[in-house]
Amino acid sequence: MGSQIQITTNELGDELLPGRKAPASSWGEIFLGVLPFLLLLLSDGLPKLLVESGLMTWDDAGMRILNTGLIILSIGSGLVAFALAWRRRWPAWSATWYPIYCLPLLLLAVGLSSLLTHGHFDPTITQEVVMFVWVPLFIAVLLYAVSRKNPLRGMLAALPVIYGLWLSNMEFVPDTIEMAIKIPIFALICLAIAFVLRRGDWRAGLFAILAMNLVVGALFAYAGIYYGGTLPFTSPGPNPVEVARSLIPQYLATSAIVLGPMFAWKFRQAGLSAGRAGKIAYHLALAGLLLVFMANLAGLSLTMEVDAPSLVSNSMAPLIILGLGIYLVGVIWLYRYRTFPRTASGVAEGILLVLLPLGIPIALMLPFITWKWPVSNLYGMPLLWVLPHAVSLSLGLVWLVVSAWVVARDGGFSTPATSTEKASEAPVFVQ
Repeated sequence: MGSQIQITTNELGDELLPGRKAPASSWGEIFLGVLPFLLLLLSDGLPKLLVESGLMTWDDAGMRILNTGLIILSIGSGLVAFALAWRRRWPAWSATWYPIYCLPLLLLAVGLSSLLTHGHFDPTITQEVVMFVWVPLFIAVLLYAVSRKNPLRGMLAALPVIYGLWLSNMEFVPDTIEMAIKIPIFALICLAIAFVLRRGDWRAGLFAILAMNLVVGALFAYAGIYYGGTLPFTSPGPNPVEVARSLIPQYLATSAIVLGPMFAWKFRQAGLSAGRAGKIAYHLALAGLLLVFMANLAGLSLTMEVDAPSLVSNSMAPLIILGLGIYLVGVIWLYRYRTFPRTASGVAEGILLVLLPLGIPIALMLPFITWKWPVSNLYGMPLLWVLPHAVSLSLGLVWLVVSAWVVARDGGFSTPATSTEKASEAPVFVQ
């Protein structure tokens, strides 16, 4: 007598092929996935609620004990989650913890950079360098490293990053209103995580996360415009139009953080399906994109530190041209091994898959257009900054919709299962 066991993923479960769904997570795993956000809400909200209710003040000894206890609880929970994820070979729910676990690496990299440039260990360096060089590079590498194996986990890993970027809207919002806004925000984030983990379908999860990000962003933008300090001085007062002007560029930028690794994943699938030459080609394409991305951000960082922004912008042009050249070589090489369906949608996907990733740096810069900052010229072209906001934001929304369609299409690049994966998917009989 024997029992039949059918294995549908490899032992590690880390390679999610196109069209394959991940197994549904249990409710216990979902709790572990939303736990970082629950801890963040507890640590941020409980002291503020106690102070607003008059039960404590910020200077009470009890408040210091409470904050210490919350810190210990957060660290202890993080260590327990790390141990569970390690023992279970990093299941899908652990992706929401990745940015938290990797944060010390970012601080170490910033400190080492300061040590090399200034001769002493200073984790601050300059605000511009950290904001526009180190943090974006860290996020790009982290999310790609996760998404390259499993796009579902990549989207989950992006959620803490996205939440952190929205927080700037809460800088001057009163604590009572802030918590009234944040509680439903955390609820929406937790519901999105539960949906993604239970559904196990990264394509459905992508649209769910983009929709959740829109609602969450609307709440943040509303709080910032009506109760915070994000209302422009030129505006007569808070109104829905100003909320939309604040929301749309930030929504496009945060959504680009989700879509960027998905584009990289599709290029990687194409490279893996073409053997060794395909791997070289997709690495060239991604390296060129990263160089273009970092050159534009470095130009923005330098622009804010000097009085002649045009000179700084022009100094980045050679790096941008080099990055575009490397990207073009990689894509042309990659497309030698891929034939898209001879249909209108197939041809459109083949063209758009090349062009749309180049819009990621533009989407990330849109919030700075809204604020009238002295931004650098993306791709060496100042035209974007003189366009009316309504035009640039409308083009951004079109880019977002089309990008989501291209990324989620089944007709894109696909990787045939290797012999090892085929063997793991075959029924295994245990006597």
